[in-house]
Amino acid sequence: MPHGPLKIAADPANAGLLDEVRALVQTEDSPEGRSDAYLCRGVPGHDAAHIVVVAELDDAVDQWDAAVPVQSLAGALWIPPGQDAAAAVAAWAALRMQTPTTPLSDLTDNNQRALRWSVAAATHVEHHTPGDEQIDEAEIRAWLEEQPQVRELGQAVDRLGADNAEAALAGAERFRAALASLDELGGMPPAPPQAAFEAALAEQLRQVQLSGLRRWRSSKARELSCRETATAGRELAADRLRQLIEVRRAELAAQRREEQSHSAAQQWLDTTVKALAELTLPVEPDFDKSPRSWTQDAPQPRRYILVNPEHSDAFARVAGVQVRALDVVLPDTALCLLVQSGFSLPALR
Repeated sequence: MPHGPLKIAADPANAGLLDEVRALVQTEDSPEGRSDAYLCRGVPGHDAAHIVVVAELDDAVDQWDAAVPVQSLAGALWIPPGQDAAAAVAAWAALRMQTPTTPLSDLTDNNQRALRWSVAAATHVEHHTPGDEQIDEAEIRAWLEEQPQVRELGQAVDRLGADNAEAALAGAERFRAALASLDELGGMPPAPPQAAFEAALAEQLRQVQLSGLRRWRSSKARELSCRETATAGRELAADRLRQLIEVRRAELAAQRREEQSHSAAQQWLDTTVKALAELTLPVEPDFDKSPRSWTQDAPQPRRYILVNPEHSDAFARVAGVQVRALDVVLPDTALCLLVQSGFSLPALR
């Protein structure tokens, strides 16, 4: 189940850090009651499941930690002075709230100190969505000139205006077929009304079918009707070609957006994986100061990429890295986290 926005609070000295954390993960504006995490410069004065100490670890913090019972604190993170803290706090808190309890934090070492502490390094990588690219109309017109349907339409328009009925009907039929064939070149809208063309064609047919003296007397009207049919056909073809240009423009824009989106996603993935690989821990815990009876081996640091679930598919193919899809991580942000956990406070002093 999603945890919901993180409840993170801070002492006055870490108010600015808290604002930086809120730019990376979803948090409640004014959390009430027990917080998920509390950022403090020394001994915490606030009830929280996790504590983040952003300062040197002094004797007061050591004494406080020793007095906090096992199982009463889910985890603690140390941010040494000088460490870039915001991403580390955001990523660690987000990951910890996915698993709000840990067996190690409920155990003690041979010194009877709780194994609740962690150190971490983190960074964040933003995903930049590409903007729309302007489509050059010259590119579209060059494409149109290569299409046989467009060339056929041009030739069909040239055949309009014949001065005998048989040729006029054949030309009109060829023109209608050529006009309809433009639908093969894209998701065209419904064809515009052809009433003007059909009316001009009807008048042309009436004129060219006159015979004898009537035909001789109507020669100028016949020529005019032939020109008007050709003009109506050219206008109809031009309107349909303009529609085709817009359809092609939209298709090219969608294609470019998809290509750019894929390229940007791949670049985001590559940059994130590289950033994760370059992380190093700010300190190296001394496990001789936190001996455990069941093993002499130090717990190994782990690497994580934390993303919002809407980006989980983009990171699904990353090998050798633990990817976590968490609702609290803001969209278009990847948190890279290197964390070492499972030791007591003396290992850090």
